[in-house]
Amino acid sequence: MRTSISRKVSIAGAILSLALISVVVAQQAQPPAARQPAFPPTAQPRQPAEGQAQWNPQNDHIIVQWLMVDNQGEIELAKLAGEKSQSSDVKKFATMMTQDHGDFLSALQQLNQRAGGPAGQRPAQGNFAAPGAAPPAGNAPGAAAPINPAPTSSVGARPAGGLDMVTFKHELGKQCLASAKDELGHKEGKEFDQCYMGMQTAAHMHMLDTLKVFQRHASPQLADLLKGAIETTEDHLDHAKKMIKDFGPSAETARRSEETEKK
Repeated sequence: MRTSISRKVSIAGAILSLALISVVVAQQAQPPAARQPAFPPTAQPRQPAEGQAQWNPQNDHIIVQWLMVDNQGEIELAKLAGEKSQSSDVKKFATMMTQDHGDFLSALQQLNQRAGGPAGQRPAQGNFAAPGAAPPAGNAPGAAAPINPAPTSSVGARPAGGLDMVTFKHELGKQCLASAKDELGHKEGKEFDQCYMGMQTAAHMHMLDTLKVFQRHASPQLADLLKGAIETTEDHLDHAKKMIKDFGPSAETARRSEETEKK
């Protein structure tokens, strides 16, 4: 009797062991669950914190090329103002534009050369008027490391099948300069001065915002140069705003009143 019970217990234990083994084997045979992505396909990527830099190796090349185009345009318009304006104040402003934008363009060209790009046309040589900032020192001993080189596969940043931003900016700058020259070319005397100083006020407002955004996306070396450019642009904008008042209706009314009183 005891032998029969023991045998039954042994058989039951063997059956239970086989059942457990079957469960384990079945679990191992199932494929592992797919890993959930950190960002589901429908989710929006996290936005960077305000003021956080969005910098990559192509940024400096694009920023430098973009600003070179804008500064070349400013120099061309300043030369035109120096030739056509009859106001000594406007001529002085145009001279300041030629010198300051020429210095900034030279600094940008130095950075562009060190990054492997073409130097382009060099107007007035010098260092951009950045208060307290030293100019780029080329490859002299102890000089700052060069900015990140331009992409070797493209003139600018062009996604597959996309737009080359540097080529686009050169085309845009050429078109804008032609339009500005055409507008100024039809004006003389005070009308020319009003138009030019109005353009300068708007252009420097736009440039100030452009520089601030570019500074957040630039390498530390280029950002230092842009800091000085921001300060100089603010000075130019203040100067232009003060001068535009001298050509406005209120200023003309005041001059006429003064002439009438003299009579």
